[in-house]
Amino acid sequence: SNRAFISGREARTRSREIVFASLKVGRFFAKDDRKGGHLTEGPIMVPCSLEGPRTKEVWMLKADDWSFLRRLHEQEGKSIRWIAKEFDMSRKTVAKHVRQTSPPRYAMSKPRSSPVMEPVRNVVIAILEADKSAPVKQRHTGKRIYDRLVAEHDFKGGESTVRQFVTNWRKGQVRPKIFIPLQFAPGSRAQVDFGEIYACLDCKHTHLPWELRASACSANLVKLQCFVMRLCYSRRVFAMCLPSANMVGFIAAHKLAFEHFGSRPKELVYDNLTLAVRKVLKGHNRELTKPFEHLIGYYGFGYHFCKPGKDGAHEKGGVESGVGFIRRNWFVPVPHVKDLAELNAYLQQRCLEDMARTVDDQPQTIGQAWECESQHTAKLPATGIDACVIEPASFDDYGMVRYDKNFYSIPDTIATSKLWIRAYWDHVEITDGTKVVARHARCYGSKERTFEPEHYFQTLERRPGAVGFAQPLLKASWPSAYWRFFEDLKLTRGPSVAGKEFVRLLRLHNQYGAGPTVSAVTEATAVGALAVDAIKSIILANVRPAGEAIKLDMKNREHLADYDVIISDLSCYQLLTEEIANDTKCIA
Repeated sequence: SNRAFISGREARTRSREIVFASLKVGRFFAKDDRKGGHLTEGPIMVPCSLEGPRTKEVWMLKADDWSFLRRLHEQEGKSIRWIAKEFDMSRKTVAKHVRQTSPPRYAMSKPRSSPVMEPVRNVVIAILEADKSAPVKQRHTGKRIYDRLVAEHDFKGGESTVRQFVTNWRKGQVRPKIFIPLQFAPGSRAQVDFGEIYACLDCKHTHLPWELRASACSANLVKLQCFVMRLCYSRRVFAMCLPSANMVGFIAAHKLAFEHFGSRPKELVYDNLTLAVRKVLKGHNRELTKPFEHLIGYYGFGYHFCKPGKDGAHEKGGVESGVGFIRRNWFVPVPHVKDLAELNAYLQQRCLEDMARTVDDQPQTIGQAWECESQHTAKLPATGIDACVIEPASFDDYGMVRYDKNFYSIPDTIATSKLWIRAYWDHVEITDGTKVVARHARCYGSKERTFEPEHYFQTLERRPGAVGFAQPLLKASWPSAYWRFFEDLKLTRGPSVAGKEFVRLLRLHNQYGAGPTVSAVTEATAVGALAVDAIKSIILANVRPAGEAIKLDMKNREHLADYDVIISDLSCYQLLTEEIANDTKCIA
């Protein structure tokens, strides 16, 4: 036999180290000589006896032994016969290993037997096959199959054995998915999607650098919907944040995206979002919503809808990855801004800066690709679409118009009950059919009331006693000097007069601004002049430049040329306060 066995004692005396199931060629050479000049006699293939029911001997060759055998044959010029004789190995084994270009690996000649599972193998497979038509959440688990095997087939094996069999079978049923790399013509397509992001919209530390705002701000984060449109050829992107993914925001985002690009692609790709799709029909056919049909007709672009479900997401993988890129790079750390307008301005700046980036596996930057694509995109209409929803409106007894679960005030001077509300994504306008009578920032909460204080001025002048309790005035932010003026006036002249004067003061505030009005109120209060007429006089005196004289045009007033105006000495009136002596007896 080519496999000569040696005893353990002989092996320990012949070599420094013997490891079962391994060919240690190096032990037959001198310590510093690996060239094969001092080979030791005797066989080196050592059998490995496995414990347990399997008593078959296994012969193995490690990678370092395989490489040394090849070196003996290729570099040292040793023949296969010589190597086989010196190492007491089969010539076929030596020939196989020296001709292999990769290390030998153990390969099973037949599948490993499973005496415990083999009797119930077909039963388990039948259960798993039947599960394919069962509801997803009511299919057999490995444990449930094990319980059935024990109860119905007197199974003696372990639960882990069954679970491992089920796992291996299911892995074998999964067919690997192969994707096709796509290439798009310039201006042919763009992909659209929404993604959820978080930001702080009420930061009081916007004077700090961007990276320091998060540590100083304690305001809560708000979940927003990020609209993303990504061109398929150049990879140029447009992104903006909306409080909610509603129809008005959806249409407005398209308008702003087209204006950002300066043109539009020929076709847009969507998933089956309810803002565009009313009903999914057979194939790629869809029943569209009317606002989306109006958007398509206005701009004239084509559309394509992906397959429903997760498989359809791969049809617009570009924008899916674009949403993730924006979330990971532009919203980390979490932005802390004053309001949504500042956040969207930040996003527009990042979109422009992104044009200098080179996408992986692309030979040019996004901006360079856009220069080519911009020559193939379609022109926009002269004016953008009016992205709003128009509905008839009516007001209640409090002068409030309801829209989308919230309430907005209208002026108390409205003389008609026929009103219309135009709801945009960021504000609402209330019209009487000919002009806008009220404009408010849009609310996205529920049962919120938005007031404009001047809408109630006329009613408060008729009911001055309600000034101190009027919700439109109390919810507004007024200078503290105004309320001190109101309280002082109420003590001296009563709540009715104080209410009327306070409304007149607020009118001055709207007309001249907070700065001049607060200064005049402080000056008048200091001298005890608790009257709005005095405050108005101070404002006019402060607003009008000193020494200003208005010249009267005398061209059409010839009859006044014969009159002379004598300017009186106003210091004489100080006699009434006895500030000067009445020596000249100018006043009796």
